[in-house]
Order: sequence, then C-alpha cells, then structure tokens
Amino acid sequence: MTPEERKLRDTKGATLRKQTQRRKEYAAKQLEGQLSKDELDELIDMLCAMPLYKASLTLAEVQRNYKKQYGIEIPGLREASFAGDKLVDETQEEYTYRSQRAQKLGLIRMFATRSIQRLKANARNKKYELKEKEEAAKLGLNIQTYKKQKRALKIITKAKATVPPSSL
Repeated sequence: MTPEERKLRDTKGATLRKQTQRRKEYAAKQLEGQLSKDELDELIDMLCAMPLYKASLTLAEVQRNYKKQYGIEIPGLREASFAGDKLVDETQEEYTYRSQRAQKLGLIRMFATRSIQRLKANARNKKYELKEKEEAAKLGLNIQTYKKQKRALKIITKAKATVPPSSL
C-alpha cells in the first residue's frame, strides 16, 4: 500500500468514526431532552393558568431555550394540544376539562410562534411613539396635529416626486 493510499484509508476511517460519534451524541442529547408525563403536565398547567399573552411569551422563550439546549422542540406539546375523543372510563367533567385545556394550549402554541417578534415590535413602536411625542412637544403641538402635519408633508413630497420636471 502506498503512503497516499494509506493516508486516504486512515482519513476515511477517522471520518466514519467521528460521524458515528456525532450520531451517538445527538441521540443521547435527544433522549436527555425527553420530559416525563408529570413534567409536561406541570408545564401545561402553569401555561394554562397564565393570561394568554404572558403564556405565549413564556412558552416561546422556553421553547427557544429548550431547542438551543437539546436540539429538539419540547416533546409532547403538540399531542397535548388535541383532546381527541372521549375515553371510555372518562366522565363528562374530565373530558370537558381536558378539551378546554387542550384548546387553550393550542392557542398558546399558536401565539407563541410570533410572540418574541411581537414583543420586540411593541417595544420599537413605543419608542417611536415617545419620540414623536417629544418632537410634537418641542414644536408646541399636540400629537394628533403633529401627525396630520407630518402626513400632509409626506403626501406633498411624494406628489412632487411623481410629477415630471418638464411640467413645472
């Protein structure tokens, strides 16, 4: 075997060993991230007890941290969002509780997908509103008058930009 062939063979073997090691580490990390039924129920109960806005933001942050740590979404949340049919040995009150809980969890999951972006956008909007109030106060105007003047100025500049220079 030539030295080049030997080096190529060793490189392939090392690559395969490293790939196998990474697969095992990934599988172990996913197994480590599994939640027990009690832990999942506790999380769902905590979320359902909160107001919808706060619960969706909390879930979004928890999911983001969980995905960073384990590389997977929180297992069991999707399944818990659907109540399914009434079980044979289940009373009507238990089924109603389970279905209402699943419905609220579904709403929380739906709103959680965009809640962090929504929170950041709300912060930007508040900052912008504060800036506009300060500018209106500097000019001695109330906020509605300031916004109307700003809008009118924007319309005028836009109209001037669309008119060809030869017609002026």
